[in-house]
Amino acid sequence: MMALTEPTFVWSASAFLLGAIVMLDLNTFGTAIALYRLKKSGYYLALVGVTVAHMLDLIMENIGYQKDAEVGVPMPMSQTVLECLSLLFAWAGACGFITLNFLRFRGICARSLHVAVFHAIQGGVALFIALYTANTATYFLLIIQEGNGDAPISTDITDTLNLASALCDAIINGTISILFLKHLSTLVGDAHSADVGFREGLGSLLNKARVALGFEAVLILSTNIVVAAAPDWDPCWSSVYLAESVRLRIFCVFLETLARIMRRNANPGKPSQSQSESTVASAMPKSPRISKATGEMAPLKANLAPSASMSALPVCI
Repeated sequence: MMALTEPTFVWSASAFLLGAIVMLDLNTFGTAIALYRLKKSGYYLALVGVTVAHMLDLIMENIGYQKDAEVGVPMPMSQTVLECLSLLFAWAGACGFITLNFLRFRGICARSLHVAVFHAIQGGVALFIALYTANTATYFLLIIQEGNGDAPISTDITDTLNLASALCDAIINGTISILFLKHLSTLVGDAHSADVGFREGLGSLLNKARVALGFEAVLILSTNIVVAAAPDWDPCWSSVYLAESVRLRIFCVFLETLARIMRRNANPGKPSQSQSESTVASAMPKSPRISKATGEMAPLKANLAPSASMSALPVCI
């Protein structure tokens, strides 16, 4: 890590990327708060919590570093504590995000899937959480050993677990998002002529989301590979933080835009406060019922305006 001032230009990923990360996280935090104020749902409150956890992880990681680890030389206690807190917030942010993504998927798409497919996705989410938890526990052990001045465990273990969890993250979150967008695409095709505004708005949103989905998946995977292959280039993993901030921002903006399209379609005129809240209330994730006879997800009741296309979106966020 570079010093506060240098006589010549020195590359520092932390210095160059910190401002962008903070800006993205603050924008996401503001959007999540606005969604929660519109409809005081536990889902939106959890989204606020995930965003805060990501910001705190970033803060602890950047202010916690004081010196490099040396065998036989204990680390400052404050550095050990802050780095451990950073790991806790990182775990909460990563596992919280995939859980929110899965809950959105379950509430909207699960009824159109065979139960085996749904359980495969559910198993993938559990696998990621297990991998990330193991990765976090290994880093805890590494930090404690370095803090005591002991010889740490091999970083090959942490690097392997980190890459495995990053790969699983990209695959599972990507699969969930692809199935989610595919489901919404069917609604565009099924929309009646009276739903032109809804069809055009949702179609435009899906086109942008497809591009963003590919971008964020590549960004998450590539940044994790880079920090593992060239640790000196980005010792504080600022590029990974940036990739996570971009993904979280895309996720939150998508929810906001989708909710706005639904409210506009359900209330063509200027909506009242009670109308807006009623519409968003009907858009929150709910648990689907599984039919024992067919193995399919049973349909959920709709609460929106009596439009054919909107009836197909009973639980959108």
